[in-house]
Amino acid sequence: MLVVQLYDPGRGSNNTFLVIYFFLSLLLLGRLTFVQKRVFWKEKRLSLLNEAKIDLNITLVLAAFAAVLLAWITPTSVQSFYNIKTAWEDLTQPLRDWRDDLGNAVAGLEGGVKASPVYFFGDALALGNQAAQGETTYLRVQAPPTEGKGRYYWRVRSYNYFLDDQWYAENVSSMDFVPDKVLVSLADPVGQTGEFTFTAVSADLAVLVTPARPVWVSHPARLFFVQAPQEDMDPIQFQAESPVLLGEPYDVRAKIYDPTIAQLRSAGETYPDWVTAHYLQLPDDLSPEITALAGQITAQAETAYDRAEAVTAYLRDTITYASTVESPPEGRDPLEWFLLEARSGFCNYYATAEVILLRALGIPARMAVGFTQGELDEADTYVVRQRDAHAWPEVYFPGLGWVEFEPTGSQAPLVRLPDETALSSEEQEEEAESNAELSRRDEMDQESAGLVEEEQGEPWWGRPANFFLRLAFLYFLSAVLFWMVSIGRFDPLLKADRRAWRQPLPVFLKRFLEKRSMTPPGWLLRWAHQAELNPIARSFTIVYQSLHWLGRKPSPALTPAEAAVELSALLPEVSAQIYTLSDEYQHHLYSQRYGTLYLARRAVKTIRKEALRAAFRQRWKAFRELLRSGSGKKDLG
Repeated sequence: MLVVQLYDPGRGSNNTFLVIYFFLSLLLLGRLTFVQKRVFWKEKRLSLLNEAKIDLNITLVLAAFAAVLLAWITPTSVQSFYNIKTAWEDLTQPLRDWRDDLGNAVAGLEGGVKASPVYFFGDALALGNQAAQGETTYLRVQAPPTEGKGRYYWRVRSYNYFLDDQWYAENVSSMDFVPDKVLVSLADPVGQTGEFTFTAVSADLAVLVTPARPVWVSHPARLFFVQAPQEDMDPIQFQAESPVLLGEPYDVRAKIYDPTIAQLRSAGETYPDWVTAHYLQLPDDLSPEITALAGQITAQAETAYDRAEAVTAYLRDTITYASTVESPPEGRDPLEWFLLEARSGFCNYYATAEVILLRALGIPARMAVGFTQGELDEADTYVVRQRDAHAWPEVYFPGLGWVEFEPTGSQAPLVRLPDETALSSEEQEEEAESNAELSRRDEMDQESAGLVEEEQGEPWWGRPANFFLRLAFLYFLSAVLFWMVSIGRFDPLLKADRRAWRQPLPVFLKRFLEKRSMTPPGWLLRWAHQAELNPIARSFTIVYQSLHWLGRKPSPALTPAEAAVELSALLPEVSAQIYTLSDEYQHHLYSQRYGTLYLARRAVKTIRKEALRAAFRQRWKAFRELLRSGSGKKDLG
């Protein structure tokens, strides 16, 4: 168990195995004790009835089960958890040192050993002495446009309990999140649902990074949450059931909502019981000076939003950002030292100070950690690096849910609209001119339509003389649609259909027909078969499809390797991509290492483009030869 706890990257999801292990251990110890007693009874010539043996064995099983169950369900306070954690670290420190020494001794022999998945943030978060730095790229995030309203924060987890200069998550429930069966029921389901795609860039991920208000993820996970009334949840963290592999994307659906200042001010301060029970805790030894400072900062504020804004502005104006923080003098509270004397620090200190100051005023707040929005690389795609790691406070508003605030001086301030209908004078003039222009265009369109009807009697598309023109238009539209499907332009739409029906669209159609004793057409069966394939296997089908485009009909007995060789002979300029795709497919089929989906999809994109280009050149050449042969016959005649 020591080896598992030190080395297993999925140890966060191994609690069930730990319970089974201890149950069997207790059962084995009890059984050994029973055998020893039986030997003793035999030496003393004491007889034991068979019924008594059965009763003792049953009692042994029940006692072991009850002991494990009692340990499992007994609530544990953060203080006791902190003491156990400290004792465990002291106990295993020699073993960790020995592991590091052994790792250094064989570092030159490791070669391409894969690194453990990244966790980002642990069960406890200390204030620390050093801010996150570095240019390592962790994620690429494709997101809906912000439309100039607010910005995104990528959340890893949140904490609700502050003790001994560290943050914890206490009184948190958990459950298995299965994408096909589970949907998060938020306590405050405000906003429209948007879809995000996260891709791991530099390492496998042990936790799922999400936007605020997540309601669904495409990767199986262990969901940690605070229980709200009526089976609603307040998500804390999604811990991946199996690591998200490097280059593997996963989708997240989340509520997107940027409340206005008017909405935040009118939210009131009637907080639900589950919010006040979890998000108003303060340290027992909190300095009275901090409580007094909270009152001084917000003396002129009337609403909870105004008080939160006052605290945010105070921290931004009076605290200097510093990437490193020296430890406070012996016996001094780090938070009090940060607020009242040092007055410099990084995001952990800014966010902690705002949460504690707001809680001292009776406003529920919590500590959230993750990443800032990152750098916009292309349209609605953000690059998130190591230096984007961040901590920020989230404040609860009744009926609206958790809202981010930004007190850290190194980050740009958050700007919110004063009202949903509030527009500047320039924006109002532009909107008036746009509406006038649209009105003029509508009038011109109506007049043009009237002239056409008067002069020609019916629209051009309804006259029989234009039958062939309509037919050519439909043929052209069909060709464009087929081409877009071939190059994968409709993959996001098909993915949306799959999520909507909880199964691929062609599979749904095929089963729909089969349930009604109807034979699905061949094209639907082929489509459904491809949709049911694993993503790596589906990617490899481009090899056979390209052979068809180039006029080859691969035999059913042709192996994947042979098909790759044949296509490489036809498209030598992309032979490297073809063999890369073939290698990933072979790994998927025949090895324990799952193929890298990112490499396979990148190869597919290049192969498809070159195969379509070669097929077009091939058909254009045949068409030109046909024209030349036709003109030659005419000249001979």
